[in-house]
Amino acid sequence: MKITEDNVVEQIMNRNEKTIPFIIHQYGGLLTAIIKRYVHNNQ
Repeated sequence: MKITEDNVVEQIMNRNEKTIPFIIHQYGGLLTAIIKRYVHNNQ
């Protein structure tokens, strides 16, 4: 099954390992920004 934004949660719940690269590709920039802000505020 192809992973899409509509079924990504279902794929995570099914423990589909191919979901991780999808999430990184789709949301990598957002995750990076959130992590940098969190780390910066905790220093």
